[in-house]
Amino acid sequence: MQPRTPPNIYGLEAPSTFPTNLPVSKTRLLIAEPSASMAINNNQIAVKTTPFNYYYLGKSQWVDRAPSMVQALLLRSFQNTNAVISVEDVAVGYNQDYELAPELWDFQAEVFNGASRVKVTLLGRILDRKKGRILAMKRFEATTPITPPTATESPLAVVPAFNTALSKVIQETVIWTLHTLSTFPQNSQN
Repeated sequence: MQPRTPPNIYGLEAPSTFPTNLPVSKTRLLIAEPSASMAINNNQIAVKTTPFNYYYLGKSQWVDRAPSMVQALLLRSFQNTNAVISVEDVAVGYNQDYELAPELWDFQAEVFNGASRVKVTLLGRILDRKKGRILAMKRFEATTPITPPTATESPLAVVPAFNTALSKVIQETVIWTLHTLSTFPQNSQN
């Protein structure tokens, strides 16, 4: 019996550069794990070959399930802004004012209709945790070409395209969230 070859594990980077004029929020923000379909709610690198068919890159996987990885990168990105008094990824006894409750709609490479690209779509929802209602919602989407287009079976070509697309979506989500939070009542407690 031959030993199994372990999979190659890939992670992505959190954006660390943000505009310097972001509003500073005195609110406490909870970052929920994005909901996602089972096709992308796993640690496999998803590829769509038609609008209806997924497969996964063999011997390659994400460092965590895609929604969990996106949640961690959102959290790290908010922390990189230094613009929120408190940002957490779990409700650990804090009394958070607001919650970013995202949905991960797309997180896959796409190789059909002449395209070789990565597509990331995230729906951002800001909830008032005290009143239990949605206050704002916005859709964020980015596509990045896979270079070269024939390298769709290579994680070395696909993963950088994922990183570029997700970084754009996260950066836009963070900026929108901070600007939106600045229009809501701020927590007077520090």
